[in-house]
Amino acid sequence: MNRETALSYGLCGLNCNLCEDKTNGECHGCECPDRDCAADWHQKHCRIYQCVKKHNYVTCADCEELPCSMLNAFICDPKHQEHSQCFGNLLRIRRIGLEEWIDEQEAFWQDPAIHK
Repeated sequence: MNRETALSYGLCGLNCNLCEDKTNGECHGCECPDRDCAADWHQKHCRIYQCVKKHNYVTCADCEELPCSMLNAFICDPKHQEHSQCFGNLLRIRRIGLEEWIDEQEAFWQDPAIHK
């Protein structure tokens, strides 16, 4: 997986390309090694990121406990409605694989007929 692909998804199933921090240039995605962006904060403070790394998963889709209480709290956060898509995304990732899901997301969000 190339660097751009790796930075286009969150370990939680979030499409990072839809995240406000990424679209405004403050973050490159939670896997970014650059300490000058918001990913540094996410890596230090995001319990989901830390859990995925602790268990050597690629995403939460690799976890048998999906969805856990930590992910449920994240998904149901009323301040961040964009998180609500994560569980469905993780189920899809589990079914078709991460790279196929990323390709699917890119095709969907680049289709102008969908976004009229």
